Amino acid sequence: MEDFIPKLPLASMIDDFVSWLTSNLSGLFQFISVILRGVVDGIEWILILPPPILLILIIGFLAWKTSKWRMALFSVVGLLLIWNLAIGII
Repeated sequence: MEDFIPKLPLASMIDDFVSWLTSNLSGLFQFISVILRGVVDGIEWILILPPPILLILIIGFLAWKTSKWRMALFSVVGLLLIWNLAIGII
């Protein structure tokens, strides 16, 4: 039964393809990495800028405006619980 199923050399083909990509397109991957790092750093800066309570209230307000009051309440309570856990770790 094992001889019936043919084995494809996928591992070696994938390894060759990945090594070709890294050797020939490394500049493109570095460019994408720089762009993504800038986006992530910008989002992180926006989230760190206000105090945590103010950020929680802003997210709750946005949830209330885009959804119903239950979603806003759930968002605020959930974020307060996460914030309390994070403060407990520090």
